[in-house]
Amino acid sequence: MKAPAVRHFALSATLAAAVLCCCDKQRAMPTMANATSRVPSPQLSLGANGRIFVARTAPGRTSGRLNRKRALPLLYVVQTDPGYSEVTVYSAHARDPSPIETITKGLFAPIADCITGDGTLYVTNSPGNSLGWISVYAPGEHNPSRMITAGVNIPNYCAIDAQGNLWVTNDGSRTVTEYKAGSSRPHIAITNGVTNPAGVAIDHSGNIYVANYPTSSRSGSDIVVYAPGTKFPARTITDGVHSAAGITIDSNGTLYVSNYLQSTVPKYLEGKRHPYQTISQGIDAPIAVTVNKKGWLYVTDSAGSPGPAIIEFRPGSLIPSARKITKGLENPDGSAYFPPLLP
Repeated sequence: MKAPAVRHFALSATLAAAVLCCCDKQRAMPTMANATSRVPSPQLSLGANGRIFVARTAPGRTSGRLNRKRALPLLYVVQTDPGYSEVTVYSAHARDPSPIETITKGLFAPIADCITGDGTLYVTNSPGNSLGWISVYAPGEHNPSRMITAGVNIPNYCAIDAQGNLWVTNDGSRTVTEYKAGSSRPHIAITNGVTNPAGVAIDHSGNIYVANYPTSSRSGSDIVVYAPGTKFPARTITDGVHSAAGITIDSNGTLYVSNYLQSTVPKYLEGKRHPYQTISQGIDAPIAVTVNKKGWLYVTDSAGSPGPAIIEFRPGSLIPSARKITKGLENPDGSAYFPPLLP
């Protein structure tokens, strides 16, 4: 089994600061990604940067905006490893599709992403050393329109609520921060009950769910739930939670938890503390989960056999469907579905 899901890279403050200030300069480091382009991989050819999550195009394509009307629905998958820092875009309902586009500009050690209904993409960048930022891509843009740094400290996962507000888990400060729609300054920060935050999700009632991943000093893992507008946990879910990384909630309020080290995805009915079903077939290292409006579940398996994959499950099914994504995946982490299911 590979290293735990919450991965950070020991980079100097000077290096990370240069990423924020010099987004148009290429960094010549053969084993690290940079903010403008990545080292070409033998698995994929490198083209020009561009698009709403676009930085390079697939072989033979020219750069430019993705035709969303033609390609919808889409899945935006974060590639985490140094040397492979990008968001790779796929047609969500195709059978093992090749990447449509990728984004690399503004990214350095990205972890996860989330997307609004209008197509604004947020990507967490987590280089370590108490650093980090959120790259924000306006719909159709080739480059990040802004970077969020205030209140960000080694960010992990993110989520969008019904009002379009951004929620970010910060491993460095052990906080969950909220940013009002369009703002780069934190509105509130939650610390109570936050020990080693990974995934975050919001249900249709506005409750905030935060997954705490185990640490060397804390063997347990749990999901803490906060009522709207509060900073103290209303309840804690521990049954069936072992190494919670990503979490998501469907339109019925069902909670899905990716137990990274246990190779399971337990499912919890709305308001319940005990899982009523558990997915285990066809997954090995589930690091992230996302669901669409119709209840189709997508599990990011970061260490599957023969390689990483995005595994699709039909609504209510515990068995993978015949469709999955493997092409162009190197070390996937978070993923976002568009058009998104928002609370």
